[in-house]
Amino acid sequence: MSVFYETLRIMGISMVGIFSAITLFYILIKTMIKVFPDKTKKEYEPE
Repeated sequence: MSVFYETLRIMGISMVGIFSAITLFYILIKTMIKVFPDKTKKEYEPE
């Protein structure tokens, strides 16, 4: 049974790592959008 709990611990660590990596990329994208705003927003106007 200890092998089962060891695999659960490894799975938990992996899920935390994946979640933190996704969160890091989300924060990086949000800050890059704020630092470098899109200057060509007014070019496309739907009819």
